[in-house]
Amino acid sequence: MNKKVLGEMGEVDESAQKFLSSLEEDRWIFEADINVGKAHTLMLLEQDIIPKKAGKVILKALDEAKYSEISGEDVHIAIESFVKQKIGKEKGGWLHTARSRNDEVATCVRMRLRDELIEISYLIINLIESIQEKAEQEIDDLLPGFTHLQHAEPTTIGHHLLSYSQALIRDLERLIGSYKRTNRSPLGAGALSTTTFEIDREKTAQYLGFDDVIENSIDAVSSRDFIIEAISSFNNLMLIISNLSEELILWNSKEFNYVDLPDEFTSTSSIMPQKKNPDILELIRAKSSSIEGNLVSVSGMINSKPRAYNRDLQEINPKLLESITITKNSLQLLEKIIKKIEFNYQDIQESLEEDNSEASELANLLVRKKKMPFREAHNQISKLIKKGHNLKEISQKHDIDYSELGKDQIVSKKQNIGSTSKRYIKNNLKNQKNKIKNYYKKIMSFRKSRNKKLKKLDQKTKEMIKKQ
Repeated sequence: MNKKVLGEMGEVDESAQKFLSSLEEDRWIFEADINVGKAHTLMLLEQDIIPKKAGKVILKALDEAKYSEISGEDVHIAIESFVKQKIGKEKGGWLHTARSRNDEVATCVRMRLRDELIEISYLIINLIESIQEKAEQEIDDLLPGFTHLQHAEPTTIGHHLLSYSQALIRDLERLIGSYKRTNRSPLGAGALSTTTFEIDREKTAQYLGFDDVIENSIDAVSSRDFIIEAISSFNNLMLIISNLSEELILWNSKEFNYVDLPDEFTSTSSIMPQKKNPDILELIRAKSSSIEGNLVSVSGMINSKPRAYNRDLQEINPKLLESITITKNSLQLLEKIIKKIEFNYQDIQESLEEDNSEASELANLLVRKKKMPFREAHNQISKLIKKGHNLKEISQKHDIDYSELGKDQIVSKKQNIGSTSKRYIKNNLKNQKNKIKNYYKKIMSFRKSRNKKLKKLDQKTKEMIKKQ
């Protein structure tokens, strides 16, 4: 514990001091904390709360601070220590006027998380567009549709791939909602009840690129629900990514051989030279579980805590950062893999032969042409298949033209919203692209608004430093 900064009585045990320290984990929020310091100092100057000479040199010191030059219990204390060493105690001591580490850290985490939400949103869009491009190329190439990992009904590669991009669009929507709730300023809440100084919380929120202020000061320093929401959104996202990774692993196996994975994202065995192991996809699949674990851990850290700040909250940030890192890496790698996978059409076609996946449509034909109740048609076909009859024999038995059971015909005859026909796959693709276009604009607007306000903060800081 830094006695010189906090003025606390007595010495802190060295092992306890190390246990308390979060400086290394705080590297992630260093730049945010510098900006928080600048915005807060400018506001204090504008409100005539601190001396102008002190405020100017504080801003100059903050502008010159580097992470490599600071030390202390955490980044907040370390920056304050740096400022005091740079300009002296008398002037540097004004920096922490009318604020607490409680509102400071909450502000920093929100600032960094909103940046990550924007970046991850762009990465999701990149992955979605790669999947859409591949789906468009394979729009009417047949593929067995599976339930319970057994051949069920025929579909197309394009139809199947678009199921993933559609799910990822929902994940993108969750992140956009999460951004809106994250981008609210807790700064000025103080320890829990604001301050007797006449500060301007809306001014600091504007300087730091926030859209709004978290009004209730206790909620401002207490709440970490925005982190749970973000990690939960990452978890949902990684579940879809894990599912896609698993299918590619299966499809790449000898038993399926539906796809060839790009060599640069596989590895060979240390002993078996013929192997081509899908290591990257396996690790993506495994790492998704880490995010699920982080979600449970963070929920446990917040559960049953009294209101306002508790030191337990310090342990949340590493879990958040790990979840962000896993999500970003997984999205980047999977996008590259999707772009380079090659489908083995001959093997897919062979697997479709005599797989009885036309049985559902045969039942439909009995309903339409023979006026047979569907359940009766279903039962009759099931019994005959069990006795070893193929669908051609069953069709002839019921006087149904077997040529109507061509898999291409079945796929194209389904003329309902979201179905396998080329028309509706194209329509689904078009709708998805329109959504992505609109969401991209929305995310760009978030980014521009944030950058514009932070640029103004930088300009204001420089103007104040130069001011005579």
